[in-house]
Amino acid sequence: MLDVARRILPGCLVVACLLLAAACDSPDGEASAPATDRVVHEEGEGPLSAHTGLGDQAIAQPGKPPWKASFGSFLLCSTTGAEIEIEDVRFVTKVEPQRAEAWFRTIPEASERNGGKPISWSPIGMLWGSHPDYLDGTRMHGDFRRTMDGPLAVDCEDLADPDNGRVELVTVLSVGETGAWVQQTHVDYRVAGAPYTLVIRWQNLACGTEIPKRFWCPKLRRIPMVG
Repeated sequence: MLDVARRILPGCLVVACLLLAAACDSPDGEASAPATDRVVHEEGEGPLSAHTGLGDQAIAQPGKPPWKASFGSFLLCSTTGAEIEIEDVRFVTKVEPQRAEAWFRTIPEASERNGGKPISWSPIGMLWGSHPDYLDGTRMHGDFRRTMDGPLAVDCEDLADPDNGRVELVTVLSVGETGAWVQQTHVDYRVAGAPYTLVIRWQNLACGTEIPKRFWCPKLRRIPMVG
């Protein structure tokens, strides 16, 4: 299975995918389709959903760089009920991190969750550090893997019940002095052999010298939200 935790697209640069040509940003900011039969779509317009919308979240710098930040809450699911094969995850950045990684966190049904407080099974909002070593001592349960070992078979309608199982896409950024700004996350996948790309436009930011002041980046340490 392809390791999906290493590709970064700075700005509008087109970077080739290992499997098929990848989606990129056109000059007007809209995702443009590559020169293949791959279908590039927005949230809610294709078989794969991340159960999210437009917006952004920024996490404060906890101390001197380098440091790590984890962002979650992208709950992957099938809008059609069809099984989905995840191929690759890519990032479009405005301020490039030292490294960007995609992790898949699988949460079982409530009856199979052993140990921990209920919030430790909740979606990750944003946290300092990465699994399992978060800087504030937080412990988030679930099976964290760099690849999807099988097809995604979570129906989007099942996400309405928090007791059902789910798969969360978690972004881990290694951050230097300048900070990090992920504008888009692209998920390449297949349904019955047909290639698609989901464009997630939710933005994740880790504070630093190149992050604009309009994003709340306090100098004092604070506890980020969880879930």
